[in-house]
Amino acid sequence: MDGVSLYPAKMSETTKFFNQPDSAYVAQRLRSIRRARKWTLQDVERESKGAIKAIVLGSYERGDRSVSVKKAIELATFYDLPVTQLFQDVPSANEESLTEVLLVIDLRSAARLAPTVAANYALISYLKAITQRRMDWNGEILSLRKSDLSNIALIVGMSDEETLRWLQNNRLLITSD
Repeated sequence: MDGVSLYPAKMSETTKFFNQPDSAYVAQRLRSIRRARKWTLQDVERESKGAIKAIVLGSYERGDRSVSVKKAIELATFYDLPVTQLFQDVPSANEESLTEVLLVIDLRSAARLAPTVAANYALISYLKAITQRRMDWNGEILSLRKSDLSNIALIVGMSDEETLRWLQNNRLLITSD
């Protein structure tokens, strides 16, 4: 088999289909996820009941220590986000994200809705899908656009106005007044 390689040729930089994140990127993502929740390292240790030590998390965030797969899963579970979010880039702003915000949903209140009620289940599923698509793991509030309200109305079988009243009656809206 002279001249024939059993291994594929290395791809050049120009033929790569994707870029792998490096450890510095994962460290930055860990820090940005924590900061998006406005938590200190000590807050994480306290909220995790000591399972995640502040000094260790700080080492991960600085890139001084490598994150094992097991620890990445533990951190993602603690932050209540898919582990893939530690390795994926946040998409750049697109036209949809630049449109005017219509409503702000309190995700904590939405999480307390009885999922056995069909409309509640549909809303919770839709909010989770929006959160995943936007990669918004703050976990407390979610800004909705006009198209989101129309989609929710369609899913729960109400008009836009009825849906708005339903959201208000369930105390899911955060208002400035």
